[in-house]
Amino acid sequence: MATGDIEQYDRGRGTWTRIGGPGATFAATDDHLYGVSPDHSGVFEYTGANGAWTEIGGPVAP
Repeated sequence: MATGDIEQYDRGRGTWTRIGGPGATFAATDDHLYGVSPDHSGVFEYTGANGAWTEIGGPVAP
């Protein structure tokens, strides 16, 4: 069943780990991950520290 959660792949272990819930959209660079909340009220950056997401802006037009 699809949950819409975002997951991170660990190549060394061959496993997936949930790092966040559903989002409207996501964008990734070599070393950053960004997501827009489902209601478009904020833009978040994944810090990787304890699975934390930090709000960096928003709202975003749908």
